[in-house]
Amino acid sequence: MRALGELVDLSDLPEERKTTMKSSIPDLISETPQTRVAAVIAGTYVRDAGEYYRRAIEGALREMACEVAKQALGLDGSEQPLAKGGRRK
Repeated sequence: MRALGELVDLSDLPEERKTTMKSSIPDLISETPQTRVAAVIAGTYVRDAGEYYRRAIEGALREMACEVAKQALGLDGSEQPLAKGGRRK
């Protein structure tokens, strides 16, 4: 979880978005009622993180995120990742 927060800190996101995304990380890692909301935030914000950091953040989420978050983000292999313009089926 700390590594993902550090990647967000290093990204090109504005500080306000970094703070919001980092506060969403626990809901991405463990399934909670806020997991889908956290996935929407991550999917929206990761687009602006810069290409290098977008890939790094997506890779970290593939390893750490709960299944619901992976599905919502399209990181479970069933859809195109939201950061690349994918949409829910």
